[in-house]
Amino acid sequence: MENDPPLANLSALEWLYHFQSLVADVLALIAAIVTIWFLHQQSLNTLKRDHNAGRANLPLALSSLIDYADRCLSELTTLLQEHSEEHDIRAELEIPVLPEKSLRVLTELVRTSEKSDSSKMQSLLKFLQVYDAKLRGLMNDVDPERPEGQLAIAANVRPSVLDASVLQGMVNHMFEYARWEQQRIPAFDPDSFSPVIGFRWHQRMDEQSRTLVLERSGWSIAYWFNE
Repeated sequence: MENDPPLANLSALEWLYHFQSLVADVLALIAAIVTIWFLHQQSLNTLKRDHNAGRANLPLALSSLIDYADRCLSELTTLLQEHSEEHDIRAELEIPVLPEKSLRVLTELVRTSEKSDSSKMQSLLKFLQVYDAKLRGLMNDVDPERPEGQLAIAANVRPSVLDASVLQGMVNHMFEYARWEQQRIPAFDPDSFSPVIGFRWHQRMDEQSRTLVLERSGWSIAYWFNE
């Protein structure tokens, strides 16, 4: 306004009076920024605590998965030992139950981990779920009560034995990370489970999907994210 004094001549109180709306808006903006920053830090702290809790439970969860894989191997190898190569297999196959607590620990760590570690744990979870479904299908395939015309031979069982060995390898190489000896889950080493089944795997990189493909006798047994 024409009769208003120049800004340079205003006292501090007069300046605040003239610009009180602007000052209020700036203070509200600062308060909002501080609140958002505080909530973000609080969220990060909660995520870190959840992650550390999951890491603390991971060794026990991995041990349960190793026990699951061992029992699968025991059931399947016994089945193979009791039947000749071309013999029609008819047997009550007892499939071990997936350790639900271990799955919950891995699922929680998928949420709280860095992207590379999260991808590896997602791969392990996917492998476990698919493997469990395959075993249940195999249990039906060798069921003694199935129709006479449906045959099941050793070749139907052997891939599940290999898968159990792959599972052991995938779980075993996570233990250093679980014990805080590594800050990140190391790259998957297929030779880590070779002694279990007595041979080495052929490996190749699928450049398009950036996955490590493990192959044996023409089968693509497992995939592991290599990034």
